[in-house]
Amino acid sequence: MADYLLEGVYFYSGFAFFYALGRQDKMGGTVSLIRLIQRDENTHLALFTHILRTLADENQEWFTSDMRGELTSMLKTAVEHEISVGENMSRGTR
Repeated sequence: MADYLLEGVYFYSGFAFFYALGRQDKMGGTVSLIRLIQRDENTHLALFTHILRTLADENQEWFTSDMRGELTSMLKTAVEHEISVGENMSRGTR
C-alpha cells in the first residue's frame, strides 16, 4: 500500500509544480523529463493496483475489516497531506 500511495498520491503535487512552471514557459527541459517520469509512475501505479487486487482476491482472509479500515485510513491521510501540500505550494502564486 505504501508504494501505491507514493506512486499514486504523493508524487502528483511535485509534478503539478513543474507543470505550472512549464505553463509560464520556464524549465521546459525539466517539464519534458517530468512527463517521462510521470508516465513511468503511472506504469508502477497500474502494477501496484494489480498486485493489491490480486492479493485481495487470492488471500481474502488477510483483508479483514480491520485491515481494510487501516488501508482506507492510510489513503485518506495521504490525500489530506497532498491537499495541504498543494494549498501551501499555491500560496502567493495567484
